Amino acid sequence: MTVIRKKPNFDIDQAFKSILYGSIVGIISIGFSILFVFMLLQTIREKHFITAAFTGLCFVPAMIFQSLMSIKVVWDGIATVIKKLNWLKNAVIFQATIVDREETYYDNHGYEDSYYICKLALNVIPNQSIDKPDESVVWAQVNKLLYDRYANKNIISIHYSTEDPFTFLFEGE
Repeated sequence: MTVIRKKPNFDIDQAFKSILYGSIVGIISIGFSILFVFMLLQTIREKHFITAAFTGLCFVPAMIFQSLMSIKVVWDGIATVIKKLNWLKNAVIFQATIVDREETYYDNHGYEDSYYICKLALNVIPNQSIDKPDESVVWAQVNKLLYDRYANKNIISIHYSTEDPFTFLFEGE
């Protein structure tokens, strides 16, 4: 009998993109906010009250809102990275044995992108056999890059959760 692994939900690629793009948009938004505030002060000093009202009511709040949203996006990205680092700090490292591999190629004939589904089968680690003594193999779906990296190897390092040994990440994942 086999079981499928549970992968912790850490989208680190998306987290780094959020940090990068949020920082860029935030800096630009803060710059425009400062620019619009100076424009607002200039139009008030020149007694162009209609232009000042338009600038003050439309552009300044919009840029401040965009700046705050960018800060939130950056914060969410940093929180995801911290969450993964804390999870890895509490996880147990184990050298698992790869007992089987499965690679399936799906060609969508030009309608969508073609793709691979790659899986690795690992022997059950000691903590997993305590939870489910009938199980002998744990299947884990992996990306093509990781699958190719371990194509000629039989041992792989995993980080598994102490609360649920079937929740694990591969080294470098």
